[in-house]
Amino acid sequence: GITNLERFMETSTKKISQIIDINYMGCISCTRAVVPFMKQQKRGRIVYVASILGLMGFPGYAYYAPTKFAVRGLAECLETELSPWNIHFSVSCPANVETPMFAEEEKVKPPETKTLEQGKAPASPDSVANEIIKSFSSWRFLIPSNLDSYLVTTVSAGFGPASFFELVSQFLLSPLIRLVTMVELKKYRKTVKQQYQKEKII
Repeated sequence: GITNLERFMETSTKKISQIIDINYMGCISCTRAVVPFMKQQKRGRIVYVASILGLMGFPGYAYYAPTKFAVRGLAECLETELSPWNIHFSVSCPANVETPMFAEEEKVKPPETKTLEQGKAPASPDSVANEIIKSFSSWRFLIPSNLDSYLVTTVSAGFGPASFFELVSQFLLSPLIRLVTMVELKKYRKTVKQQYQKEKII
């Protein structure tokens, strides 16, 4: 996928369409290409690589994050719709990953986004891939890449499917994690407001 690190009103409609076409429509096109073969063999497994931002909003990602929310929603729909053919879905939800795209993001991130991401080292591509590979032998719907994404996937289960391990974690940990998320959200809003005041936007 691709991203675009700009504030909401600074992004062109052409760029918005490009993000949607690649991040969401790309998943749909690939899925439509392989599902007929999986139906013939009556089994299959599709793993979408989304993002932790497919489960939570974050300043600076107003066009990227919704496409990843859409990917998660697509997986939830198809996990049920295609289950009669034993076709199953998972969604990898990594936080920042150390890729060339991440390096380019760092050059253009809004100041408030950089401030909120300070101290959070990106995961290596290998570690994200290893978590996906591990999920092949022990299925889970939402695949985290580190502690942050584990906590967010746990509290963001909603109406989605879950393995037994995921279900137990969600039941036991969600109330506590939910309280933490409200503290974090307050910090996000405070940071954004302070940056806008510094720039005399408000």
